[in-house]
Amino acid sequence: MAHPLLRVPGFAIYLFSRFMHGLILRGLAVAVGYHIYELTSDPVALGYVGLAMFVPVVTLGLVAGDIADRMNRAVMLTISSAAAALSCAGLFLVTILGVTSPMPFYALTTLFGMSLAFARPAMPSLVPQLVGPEQTPAGIALASAIAQSATVLGPPAIGAVLIAGPAAAYAVMTGIATLTAFCWPFLIPYARVEAVQAGGPQIFKRIAAGFGIVWRRKLILGAMSLDLFAVLLGSVMALLPVFARDILMVGPLGLGLLRAAPAVGAVLMAVLLARMATPRPAGHIILFGAGVFGVSIIVFGLSESFILSLVALFVSGIADMIGNILRNSAVQLSAANEVRGRINSVNQVFISGANELGDFRAGLSAGLIGAVPAVILGGAGTIAVAALWAWIFPDLRKLDRLTDIKPEAGPGPTPAAPAK
Repeated sequence: MAHPLLRVPGFAIYLFSRFMHGLILRGLAVAVGYHIYELTSDPVALGYVGLAMFVPVVTLGLVAGDIADRMNRAVMLTISSAAAALSCAGLFLVTILGVTSPMPFYALTTLFGMSLAFARPAMPSLVPQLVGPEQTPAGIALASAIAQSATVLGPPAIGAVLIAGPAAAYAVMTGIATLTAFCWPFLIPYARVEAVQAGGPQIFKRIAAGFGIVWRRKLILGAMSLDLFAVLLGSVMALLPVFARDILMVGPLGLGLLRAAPAVGAVLMAVLLARMATPRPAGHIILFGAGVFGVSIIVFGLSESFILSLVALFVSGIADMIGNILRNSAVQLSAANEVRGRINSVNQVFISGANELGDFRAGLSAGLIGAVPAVILGGAGTIAVAALWAWIFPDLRKLDRLTDIKPEAGPGPTPAAPAK
């Protein structure tokens, strides 16, 4: 039986577009990671790929959040997908030209990171606009399930395509990104914003207002920062090419399966949460999920069995998804629509910065102490953060129902002056 939210106008198109966006993101991570490691055999080079994604997210993310509150978010996503297509096409071109220096790949990955910086505040902000506040947790759970489905299907598929060579993988991703850019415009009627003035100097005040809401709401600050440090310390995605080739010896297809394993667990959990009442007490579940995530990462680091490694990553996906849905639902419900883009930009700087900077941390640590010790120490650090956050942020620990959260509106954009 079809999910009732699929009957909401525009939401099915949103889910399809988000699925395609996920295919691009996960496919690029697999293809560039494997290609760079083949060219350099240096785990630190994998960390630089993460850094190339991290810099534009941090430098442009907050500005992108302000734009998402002042611009039709579907238009913003269209432009972002077009930039992603350009990045993938550039990767295809430098590959067929036989370029072996990693520098052009870093530059084109930075362009892709710029496209993500503008997509990430706009994409989650569309969910409450499409489904309404009451259905936001279910909408986020369903959207997360769809996005994680792309993570399940994308890495093995790209891993299989990589057998034909990196150029083939980049060509496929260019086509997917181009198709996605043509899907988002169908949502333009559902993503209208109030007319606003340009107000150049006001941008800093608007961004500061978004930070102010996050700082005042200790529950949200705790949830965002927990995600930041858990992923920063526990991220292993950048090191999967090392494990696939040098430790587990499973090749590009095995790399794709390792990449997909967390997403399989995440999809199952997201589908379950989309069809059931929101679990409670939410705060305890968020903190416990972070701890379980850390344990699963330690098991992965210690494993020399491909099957056990898959199981450990599968469990990490389950633990991460339940916390992710509850955290993101809390964030979306904590702000009114006119400031949601800025709140999401802060959230995405935390999350996205953690993902990309976590990849850099993992690659650098692996270069210094080895891949296995780097993974084990990162998992232990995640467990420590979960325990510490339970003490530092009592509002997060005591959170029971998401529906108890009341939205807070900021000053918002300045309304346009009436026509004379």
